[in-house]
Amino acid sequence: MPDEALAAAMCSHAREAVARVHDRPDLDYSIRSLRLVEQLIEEARVGPELDDETARALAMAWGGYVGEVFRRCWGGEWLFPEAGPFRR
Repeated sequence: MPDEALAAAMCSHAREAVARVHDRPDLDYSIRSLRLVEQLIEEARVGPELDDETARALAMAWGGYVGEVFRRCWGGEWLFPEAGPFRR
């Protein structure tokens, strides 16, 4: 069963990621935009060291964006698995 709260949160994280780099119109939720995401993550990784809270926020934002690209391009739903390390 899809988790509506999780879906809303992940969409919000994706919007946050796009807002962080508002000067990049190529962040259009397309598959090709994932190359830019990879570049932006690499720039953050090799840049000044991030505190844990900022690193976590970036991971959630870009994770939400990548997940939304997958969901929009191939379908799917946000949900928590029933078992495993990411279960609710």
